[in-house]
Amino acid sequence: MQNNFRIDSIFHQVGYSFDIPLEIHQELIREIDLKLKSGEISLFGKEEYSLFVIVNTGKEVKDLAIKKSYQSQKERYLEYVIYIPFDAVTKNESQTIMTLTYLEYLSLGLEKILAIYKADTKVIEDIFRNTKSKVLHSDSLYH
Repeated sequence: MQNNFRIDSIFHQVGYSFDIPLEIHQELIREIDLKLKSGEISLFGKEEYSLFVIVNTGKEVKDLAIKKSYQSQKERYLEYVIYIPFDAVTKNESQTIMTLTYLEYLSLGLEKILAIYKADTKVIEDIFRNTKSKVLHSDSLYH
């Protein structure tokens, strides 16, 4: 069965990327995918819709922004780019604080996308709250 949710990263500029543990993205993908499949998150009022998110940053990215890059009604597929400000995330030397800041921006970006389609953002808030709690209370898994 295909995933209904994916996160990927594309960084075009050398030296501009986020060092976020793979386990965090895998957990988010798993949790959000389940919510899309179960209908707890629905886009266009349809349960079977796929959302692909690409995270991007660079020296010119100063504020959070989202941009739709592709949509197919026939395939029930949406693709968005979330632009996350590099300096705001990486200004902290602590890996934990950097990860939490990144998660906050990613969560806000996803909430903006879901709001466009009048989908309930509370599910995303809950998923990210749980993930942030795990980051704060983990000795090594998320660091």
